[in-house]
Amino acid sequence: MCAQNRFIKKKSAFSVQETIDKLEAILKEKGIAVFAKINHFQNAKDIDLEMNKSQVMLFGNPKIGTLMMQKNIFLSLDLPLKIAIVKDDSSNVWVVYNSTNIFRERYDFSDSEIIERIDTLLDTITNSIIK
Repeated sequence: MCAQNRFIKKKSAFSVQETIDKLEAILKEKGIAVFAKINHFQNAKDIDLEMNKSQVMLFGNPKIGTLMMQKNIFLSLDLPLKIAIVKDDSSNVWVVYNSTNIFRERYDFSDSEIIERIDTLLDTITNSIIK
């Protein structure tokens, strides 16, 4: 696991597709809304460009997100939450997501209860999809 102020990166034992499928299943099981899936690899392929496999899933809880944005509407730039599943040049698959520090640093959002809930959720979800 690699943690920085900006993002958290965890190595997956599975392919990009298997990891994204596991993520989607866990979100569904937890009743968390999936708003979009973006397949950057396929989008590049569609215009005859190449890149490593990369998919991003946007998800969240509209009630929590709305409560956050009521305190600072600019949080809408970083909500809903996102997890990227990417393959690097060495064929390692990584699960990457923004650290909740961005809410504190970028938006001066300091509701520690909400941030702790999001931290716990992201950590639990990502740990369960990489093994």
